[in-house]
Amino acid sequence: MVTFYRSISFLTPSDSLPVADAQSPAQPLTSIANEQFVICPSSAVRCVLSVLLIRVGCRDCGKRMEAVSWLDLYARMTRRLSEAVVQACDRLPTLHVAQMFGLHWDTVRLLERRVLQAALSILPKAQPRRLMMDEFALFKGHRYASVVLDADTRRVLWISEGRSRAAVRPFFEELGPEGCARIDAVAMDMNTAFDLEVRQHCPNARVIYDLFHVVANMAER
Repeated sequence: MVTFYRSISFLTPSDSLPVADAQSPAQPLTSIANEQFVICPSSAVRCVLSVLLIRVGCRDCGKRMEAVSWLDLYARMTRRLSEAVVQACDRLPTLHVAQMFGLHWDTVRLLERRVLQAALSILPKAQPRRLMMDEFALFKGHRYASVVLDADTRRVLWISEGRSRAAVRPFFEELGPEGCARIDAVAMDMNTAFDLEVRQHCPNARVIYDLFHVVANMAER
């Protein structure tokens, strides 16, 4: 294992110290913690960064750790490694990324989820006019989920477990009367639950069945 050390100097109570997630200026030095962070977890060479960080007392928040520019709050790996993992997730399945970096699957999923949540938080509010609704299998067996997309932008608007009316009803309730009235058309398979829910909430929408299911239904007759 390759270990690196970063040397720091003691601070007096008058010194200014950046503190992670603190609400007020740092108080006198409380203790020094020897923290370790993963910087290269590959199976060939595992590199761990061993750093001495100052723990101080915040007047409003209690004890807080020294903030460093290359580390996110509460993270156990460097920001550069986290970014590399997320970039790999754009091209590879989560399991392959976990194996490539020598990380646990849950760790990779957590990093990926944080990036997705940050991306979703800056998206403008959706104002769809045409929708697409479908269902997909979650696992082997009879467990399904429902998905609603904006037909014009291909943006996923809603995902919920189940394929009943109750599963998609919260989407239309969240869309509100004004948003539902704006819907012109909804494409779907011949799912009765979707059909009934659209007709109840979207009075101006035309229900359009996809060609594949229409032909399959006619062939069965």
